[in-house]
Amino acid sequence: MLGREKFAQHLQVGGLTATQIFEGYAALTAVVVPAIIPPAIIDDPADDAVLACAVAAKADLVVSGDPHLLKLLQYEGIPIVAPAEAVHVLACNAARLQTIIGVDVDSQASSTPSQMKGNG
Repeated sequence: MLGREKFAQHLQVGGLTATQIFEGYAALTAVVVPAIIPPAIIDDPADDAVLACAVAAKADLVVSGDPHLLKLLQYEGIPIVAPAEAVHVLACNAARLQTIIGVDVDSQASSTPSQMKGNG
């Protein structure tokens, strides 16, 4: 997906490659066994897998452009939001974190995941 032209232009402006983005996200992920949940999305049962993984991972947020998921608004207390809203939520949380613990979030954002954990 990151190889699509519309994403390639943004990556080029940011000086990144699709591989770098993938590896960055991979460093932040955890493999979970999906929870067993009752059917939640009748119109598209495959979307239930997203919900099952979110529950198993105890996710704070589900980010999706899928209309079936977005229509739910939340599942098991986990908010489901569009990408633009997720950016807003993350920015607000970063600002709050900076205020609470005095961390310069902007300098941390430019660090690699290993640097942020103190491993780099």
